[in-house]
Amino acid sequence: MAGRRFGKTFLSTTELLRVATSKPNSNAWYVAPTYKAAKDIAWDMLTSTIPEGYIRKRNESDLSLRLINGSTISLKGAENFDSLRGRSLDFCVLDEFADMKPEAWFEVIRPSLSDRKGSALFIGTPKGRNHFYDLWTKGCDKEPEWSSFQYTTLDGGNVDEEEIEQAQRDLDERTFRQEYLANFVNYSGVIYYNFDRNESVKECPFLDDNDVELKSSPKLRRNFNAV
Repeated sequence: MAGRRFGKTFLSTTELLRVATSKPNSNAWYVAPTYKAAKDIAWDMLTSTIPEGYIRKRNESDLSLRLINGSTISLKGAENFDSLRGRSLDFCVLDEFADMKPEAWFEVIRPSLSDRKGSALFIGTPKGRNHFYDLWTKGCDKEPEWSSFQYTTLDGGNVDEEEIEQAQRDLDERTFRQEYLANFVNYSGVIYYNFDRNESVKECPFLDDNDVELKSSPKLRRNFNAV
């Protein structure tokens, strides 16, 4: 998990290239929440990261690259995840996994890694304690085959400390912790999450029959007296 502007897309494309070049005839995917997001976010970064001499065929219509060692790197969207069935994978990046339906991983992509004993990288900014959080805790709990990492926006080196300090002054504490410190903040059941009883609750004089509002409304007066 990483803060905003950490460099998640650059990390993703670098990992895709590492796997595809080190294992000939491999099949590696970058999966975003939508196909449009995959194209807008990762395609230019991917094509600029891979040296031109490594590419045998570039297909922009289906967002795929065929490398000279027979490996393929493809960009996909998870909005219609059932359409991703049927391919064997060696590696998959799931970018902004918190914005995907968990079934995209559990029902489709995870089984696609089985025959080749492939691996996956889940990356994104936290969105509360959802399915991304559940997977992240596997690495924290030292489950076999899982590792978890946490990086703040500052760790990425793309945003300077002065700007981050300004963002901290502009945002409420929970939003800053989630977006810049990459903390899993739990918003469940909270409507006004910035509510502070000491700041928000004020004493209100008790209303009685002398109040002009009650006198002007017999129905309101009856309801009030009933209480």
